[in-house]
Amino acid sequence: MNSELSLNDRDIRSFLIKRLSQTSQSAASILIEELDLCVGEARVDLALVNGNILGIEIKSDCDNLERLPKQIEVYAKVFDQVEIVSGFKLFDQILGIVPDWWGIATVTRLRQGKLQYRKFRSCKKNFYKDPFSTAQLLWKREALDLLKTKSLDTKFKNKTRDVLWNALAENFPKTDVFNHVNLCLKSRKEWRFVHQLE
Repeated sequence: MNSELSLNDRDIRSFLIKRLSQTSQSAASILIEELDLCVGEARVDLALVNGNILGIEIKSDCDNLERLPKQIEVYAKVFDQVEIVSGFKLFDQILGIVPDWWGIATVTRLRQGKLQYRKFRSCKKNFYKDPFSTAQLLWKREALDLLKTKSLDTKFKNKTRDVLWNALAENFPKTDVFNHVNLCLKSRKEWRFVHQLE
């Protein structure tokens, strides 16, 4: 491997943020960096939120794939789609690990220094998404806001977040939970590591 052409996480991340800012189809989209999932079970590098939530996992030439099996398990509970973006070093290994509904792309450095994005497989819809795990992205106030639509907020307002998330999963259609999470993520003000895409 030519070390002059290898890329680290920062290289790929900066490139992807710029690329997504230029190619976003909706001004209502936001891009979140380092989003915690399932109360810290995993953390995705980038999450693109619009009508759906796309998780983007970066595996640079400086990374290894030790955490990838756990990430595959957790991401399936939360994201509508997932794309893994790697440098050239890990590409062949990734092909043999990620499920077929994950998209696969690479970012590589050409000899003239320019970075190149190539998509090898498009994302497919995730049919394993879980309403409880997705509800865990909500702050307590946001969970109570949805419970209030069925006059359940008073019953649960002094309960723990786990109880609130479970109440959402049990009392609402999963599409209602998913839509509320998307809306809340896009509506938060002064939230760190968020890029408003235009």
